[in-house]
Amino acid sequence: MNIKKKLKVPKAYVKQRRDIDGLTNSSGLFTLEGIEQLEVNADKIRRARKRLNANDIIADYYKNYYDKRCLPNDRAEIVRNCFSFALVDYYRLLAIKDIKSVNLCHDKFCINCQNQISLRRFAKYKPFLDELRSYYDIYHIVFTIPNCKDTELKATLDKLTKKFSYLLRFFKGDKKIKGIDFSKYGYVGAIKSLEIVINEKGFLSSYHPHFHCLFALKKGLRIPGSHVNAFSYKRSEIKNDSRNKKPVIFFNDFEILLQKIWYLIFNNIEVNLDSINSLDLGYSVYGSKVYKDYKEVFKYAMKGLYDEKTSTFQYSEQTFETLKDAIHRKKFIQGYGILNKKSFLDDTVEDELDEYYNQRIIALRQIENPMLLKDSIFDIAKAIESNTNIRYISKNRLRTNIDIFAGIKDLDL
Repeated sequence: MNIKKKLKVPKAYVKQRRDIDGLTNSSGLFTLEGIEQLEVNADKIRRARKRLNANDIIADYYKNYYDKRCLPNDRAEIVRNCFSFALVDYYRLLAIKDIKSVNLCHDKFCINCQNQISLRRFAKYKPFLDELRSYYDIYHIVFTIPNCKDTELKATLDKLTKKFSYLLRFFKGDKKIKGIDFSKYGYVGAIKSLEIVINEKGFLSSYHPHFHCLFALKKGLRIPGSHVNAFSYKRSEIKNDSRNKKPVIFFNDFEILLQKIWYLIFNNIEVNLDSINSLDLGYSVYGSKVYKDYKEVFKYAMKGLYDEKTSTFQYSEQTFETLKDAIHRKKFIQGYGILNKKSFLDDTVEDELDEYYNQRIIALRQIENPMLLKDSIFDIAKAIESNTNIRYISKNRLRTNIDIFAGIKDLDL
């Protein structure tokens, strides 16, 4: 595809130079080839704008929260004005606008910001997880506990984190259970991601915090067992004493072991073979091998806050305040062992993305120097949706598109 022809670049402005600021690609030339990979997706802009309808409610909740406590804070306005404008480099002759930055609130309740964060986090982890699967099997394991009250949520979240770290000591071999060999599972690392399901019923709201985890374990594990317990049935059938109820989940020996150990740890009961065998039922823990999709672990932590159909924040002011206090300074996601981000998330892929982006920008600047403008997101969205001659590009397009991010080495740099 002849990108220059498509862009209708005036011949007088087309120049090919072999060295600009000391940066060249493998051919020694800069090219606009592949610039379509940077183009902003109109549908994503539309959905992002729609999500922001909930921010007005969140902003009102923030204002009331700080007003009631007589505390000065600008969080409400920051949230209300999130994603309202962008700084762009405008290449007039080429009819291209490069979105350099967008004002974002980065708030934990802003669905739009959290969606961006989760996409970027997933894009960073996925290439490594795909490579890791050549040497280990990846398991998605969910650790649950009973629901808690609003007054208990903060302490419950603290306890969850502490107890999960204790559980990992058995996998790492720092803590042992006589008669049980954890080393056979070949644990090398894990990722835990917090999710909170909110059951709002007036003043009787309850919260169901739990962890979605990825565990990297020995490849080719054969774990026997086909157990049925209370967690094997759908919620609607748990209280049904009929003989006709059918289990939907069968647990293997490993899952049953984790259910009992997790129960003992969380309830501060000594973990040994006798205490494990004395339990008929632990807490719900279930898992499955992951072959491709890890998104469940990287999604937004507070489930159901946003209604896609009505574009509104779902929960009451009381629930908002409970959650705000409970998640203060909490990590939604954390890696351990080989999956600790400090262990593998170097700057290699980031550098490749920077190179891909920079080469296209330098190619643009060979033709003309841009003007820096401040555009409203509304105008940008309107321009994209109405298919004007202006083409919008963004470096963030690479960072949040996993297919491009993971396959950047296959692109022609």
